[in-house]
Amino acid sequence: MPSTRKLLLNAVASLDAEASPERCTEALDKIFTPSLASDGKATAFDVERDGGVTPLMIACDKSIASALGYLRDQIEHYNTNELSLVQIFDAWGYVTEKSQESGNCAIHHAMAANFHTGVDVLEFALSKTSTTSLPEKCNNNVQKYMTLISQP
Repeated sequence: MPSTRKLLLNAVASLDAEASPERCTEALDKIFTPSLASDGKATAFDVERDGGVTPLMIACDKSIASALGYLRDQIEHYNTNELSLVQIFDAWGYVTEKSQESGNCAIHHAMAANFHTGVDVLEFALSKTSTTSLPEKCNNNVQKYMTLISQP
């Protein structure tokens, strides 16, 4: 069975920039709901990499505001939806996680697409992420990216 990240990557890639929040929720809830164990606790996500491209990068590159709105909602309500922040970011990809091919992260994709909503959501996600909970490869760039996205 494909990993949660792979399923999410495919679902986000299938959405277009004009996807309604309802359409997005319908597509993404199908992925996260089965990931919850029968006892109500979230199962560990397989963090399979797809060339280092993450669902977060795809959402930013394609300017899919509804997908990032879904992510923001997950982050805001993580303590009530039985998913930890680590599980959420393992599935979506960490904000500063770089792709293997280009070396770019989600922030690069949002800025290249001039996707202000994406930059706002990424800044929000970074503000909610403790650097101690980030994988070491992502942790080193947090301050650099916070400075970059806070510039006008």
